[in-house]
Amino acid sequence: MSTAFLASSSFILLDEANPENLYVVRNSSVKSSLTESEFHDILFTKKSQWSDGKPIVVACMFDRHPSYQILAKDLYKLTPTLVNKIWLKASMNGKGTLLTFNLESDLLEYVENTPGAIGFILKEDKYANVKRININD
Repeated sequence: MSTAFLASSSFILLDEANPENLYVVRNSSVKSSLTESEFHDILFTKKSQWSDGKPIVVACMFDRHPSYQILAKDLYKLTPTLVNKIWLKASMNGKGTLLTFNLESDLLEYVENTPGAIGFILKEDKYANVKRININD
């Protein structure tokens, strides 16, 4: 996936809530800012729908990928295994969906084309032109 494609895409990145090496991208249907509380509730499957009723779909790389390791360690403060358990339980209870990908390009394409989707990727220069979303206190 080229930088030009990403620069013109509908992805937005969370700014303050991310660890230094992780971006959170969103579909254009997802609102442009979240409170820290809303973001936490999404991560811990307490919030499963956006205000417009669309389901929240979380996409990330497979659990051995560096971005998943950062997601688990820095955002959840848990091991990847425990994060997997959170999402497995949420999925079984109909409270959330976590999809995993082997390629960042597939994850980005999925998020771009799936209303309500957000995703986690590594911060890299090739994604530098992607817009950011605000996280408010």
